[in-house]
Amino acid sequence: MASPSSITVPEALQGSEPLLTRQFQVIHGENPKEFTRKLIAKFGKRYIDLVKQYGAVEYVTDDSGEIVDIVAAEEYLAESDEFAIERFRIGAHDSRRYGITAGALARLADAEAQFYAIQYDQLRCNPSFLREQIEEAALHRPELFPDAHGRAPKVATLLANPRFVGQLCRFTIHNLLGHLGIWNILGKYLADIQELDERKGRFGAPKRRGELMGYVKFMVEGEMEVVEKRVRHGLLVHTLDKGIWLREKNHPDFTGAVLGQHPDKLEDFITAFSADTLDGSFVRFIAPDLASSILKWTTRQRRGDLFQRLAKEPARWQTFDPFLAEQLTQLKRLIDFSEMLGYPDEGTIPLDARYNGFALSLRQSEVTFRSIDLERHIKDIASLENQSSFARLWEDVDAAFERKHQGTPESSIGFVQPAPKWYIPEEAPRVAAPPPKPAKPKPLAAPGPPPPPTKVRPPSPAPADVKPYWDKSAVLNPIPPAGEVFPKKGGKGKKSRRAQAPIPYIDREPETIPAPLDDKEGLTLSCGIIGLQIDNAEAQPKQKLPVFFVSKKAYDVFEMILGGHKGQLNFDDLKSALKQIGFRYANGDGSRAVFYPPASHINIPYFVHLPHGSRSTLDHTRLKICAKYWKTTYGWTIDWFALKSAAPA
Repeated sequence: MASPSSITVPEALQGSEPLLTRQFQVIHGENPKEFTRKLIAKFGKRYIDLVKQYGAVEYVTDDSGEIVDIVAAEEYLAESDEFAIERFRIGAHDSRRYGITAGALARLADAEAQFYAIQYDQLRCNPSFLREQIEEAALHRPELFPDAHGRAPKVATLLANPRFVGQLCRFTIHNLLGHLGIWNILGKYLADIQELDERKGRFGAPKRRGELMGYVKFMVEGEMEVVEKRVRHGLLVHTLDKGIWLREKNHPDFTGAVLGQHPDKLEDFITAFSADTLDGSFVRFIAPDLASSILKWTTRQRRGDLFQRLAKEPARWQTFDPFLAEQLTQLKRLIDFSEMLGYPDEGTIPLDARYNGFALSLRQSEVTFRSIDLERHIKDIASLENQSSFARLWEDVDAAFERKHQGTPESSIGFVQPAPKWYIPEEAPRVAAPPPKPAKPKPLAAPGPPPPPTKVRPPSPAPADVKPYWDKSAVLNPIPPAGEVFPKKGGKGKKSRRAQAPIPYIDREPETIPAPLDDKEGLTLSCGIIGLQIDNAEAQPKQKLPVFFVSKKAYDVFEMILGGHKGQLNFDDLKSALKQIGFRYANGDGSRAVFYPPASHINIPYFVHLPHGSRSTLDHTRLKICAKYWKTTYGWTIDWFALKSAAPA
């Protein structure tokens, strides 16, 4: 089969430099360039304009298979978006096999920003949540590792120290603000690309599109470096029983420590580092410099080594503590998201006011947090559960940011909570029922005029034999290629409609990503850009209530969450209730799952932390986070729900 690099681009399309994807080659055989030339000869400028606008075309065939017309690829791209998002959520994305639009990427970034916004909100209003986050972080501090004499402080001793607890408060809040700001800004850049595509076409402004996407990739890579450091901390604790790690010295004022290999355990370290096992991957990931110098591995190869082996042993996820499970999940999602961005291969530092403003504001946020005397409200970790101490702590934080930044901590990094939105198609039935289970995922089509009823899609082509994105890396044991292909509608009719897959482009050589901002061991400084303020004055249009009619069991679930009732909720009951109102559930290995809402081409997905280990229930804190997400993102209250028996005829 011809490789993409060997395909000659038709002269008429050289201005946009489209390149046929592997999926398109699978559909049309080994010589798609001849097929493309025929389409250009038959439809001329209309074909070229459609490719520049959408990056793909759909074509209509008669009973003999002859192409009789070409149309805009809106339906195809909407389905491709839905399929790509679903594969991303279960960790099975392969950007060479199907495309995704900038609009869909922007929705993913907005959902990620909303996830962190709700976490930050809990830090502000839930003392138990702040304490839980600090205790979890404390268990993974490098200061806890033994020194050369085997001496190490106990975590209880550190949590009784006001300065240690105060520092972790600063780190926790500041780092979460950094994540929130990055994803908020990523969504803005992707919205810029979406607007550019709508105005100029997918290939109408390739240089500017590549420049903007390079900015996004730069920030995603910065996020990966931050999260990768936390993964190393989690893996160090996870492998602490091996005895090969040593604390060489502490940084001052609880800002971390320098770790190394125990001199008496070098042979054990070499054995562990060389092991052709998942545990060996852990050690190689902890020691990136050695993986680079000895194995000559790139960062991508080292990450691939870890996640490929982890995919073969999914049961190992249950052995990880919540901190490690969450950081590994975050890193894998960032890797997949970066792959979905496509061209260019590497990021470029943004050279605009957005970026400079955010980078400066995040540094100023660090300085501001260091200037606040949080310790005067803290005696030990238990002080955070005291409502008056907790309230005064946040009063001091807000006062400092108002004084130095003329705003709140979240507004200082460019985030303003958007108004809640829940899109309900007019034709949607008001009585919700569990959808029939299809053989393959069938995403909702994009809004707009429906295609003629005689234009239906043929059955799927044979699966593409495509390796995962890291197949060029010299990993020790690569995973088998994925077998699924983009789902197609099947049906009988006089005419059939098929799609040319989205066509990525290359318009210039990528620039080298610069080094990230320096950061302290406990205080992350991610680079990004300042976000545009979101107009929150216009509230969501009032829905005709109730919107959802559900069974008694499902209603009890929604009432428990939205009514703020205390207790535990079985996660399967939450899944069942959301499925009744049209949500689709997907999860892979890791600490998070996603629920896709109806009209998911408009509505933001719902991310949820999975119960960890042997637990199958969500506690009251998790239920409060769930309620906040629904109210903030969708505008739901319990008034949106009613029993099926009360539904109109």
